[in-house]
Amino acid sequence: MNIAFVFPILYSLDPEHEPIELSLDGLLIEAVAIPHSGGEQMADISNFAWRVTLHAMTTVIHLGDAGQVVADYERHRPFFEKKKHNAAFVPYWLFLDETGVGIIETYIDADQAIGVHVPASAIGKGDETREQLGADAFTDPGETRRIGPGSKESR
Repeated sequence: MNIAFVFPILYSLDPEHEPIELSLDGLLIEAVAIPHSGGEQMADISNFAWRVTLHAMTTVIHLGDAGQVVADYERHRPFFEKKKHNAAFVPYWLFLDETGVGIIETYIDADQAIGVHVPASAIGKGDETREQLGADAFTDPGETRRIGPGSKESR
């Protein structure tokens, strides 16, 4: 059983469960369980895709360490299609092959998709890393991006 802790509330959230949702002071927080990358050897590690919408205007999603099994995203297609994502923070490995890029394009469909969890060896090599990925990515501590409706600024 996977457990998601949101504020003082504990949820059971497994990949086959419906999304959870919590509203609080202009924030809408939603989550679904997407299995951790690494297959069976990581099957006992929980991973959640968290989507946060601020004042019904700006929506971001963070996929954590999500794997790249299309069926895991297809099962939650209605969740992904429910809102337009202004920015998506996706594990960098989704940019490395056609399956991952297809997941980003088909299910995540964000104005900006930014790679996260990039190896430490990429520190100081941001431009080179982004070129290798063919996408934007956070590579150095403290990096920021402008996000929000209509914002496609990458750096």
